[in-house]
Amino acid sequence: MCSSAQAGYACYDRDVIVCLGWGSLIWRPGDLPVGDWRDDGPPVSVEFVRESEDGRLTLVLDPNAVSVTSLWAPMTVTDLSTAVTELAAREQTGRSKIATWSAGKEDPEKLPGLREWATGREIHYVIWTALEPKFRGTKDERPNVDQALAHLRNLTDRKRVKAEQYVRRAPRQIRTAYRERFEQSLGCTPYT
Repeated sequence: MCSSAQAGYACYDRDVIVCLGWGSLIWRPGDLPVGDWRDDGPPVSVEFVRESEDGRLTLVLDPNAVSVTSLWAPMTVTDLSTAVTELAAREQTGRSKIATWSAGKEDPEKLPGLREWATGREIHYVIWTALEPKFRGTKDERPNVDQALAHLRNLTDRKRVKAEQYVRRAPRQIRTAYRERFEQSLGCTPYT
């Protein structure tokens, strides 16, 4: 029996590829070939600092953010290249925006602790979406929390509803500083 089975995880006769998530992948995976999401992922620093085309502020990795526990799901595909292609398709982005980690490698700069987390679960590959902050159409521009609140308040009705739903649907464990302010100022409390 493998040690991961003893820890409550399945043993596999192939390389284990998992996908990390912290935002809409969790509640809307689409055709992404993943199993059930688990809530004991590695720590990640994420924040609502990427303005999408429809006005939502989405969660992306942000070194200025507090660390939270991510979620993860095993991929049902058997090779890393296919996993990257599938995640890029779900995220409607290029393969260059999908980051990977392989067993034996050091921690990625933006995900300290990943190696230890993955090794303890006998995971061979980890993939995640590596979009950068973006605000007012400028890549790498990061809104501060007051700008983020003003942005959400100034959205038109339909866009504001979608933006608030995104915040409310984010997993409860993704307790960021911006989320705290969104809850206090806008009433964007988590669903259920």
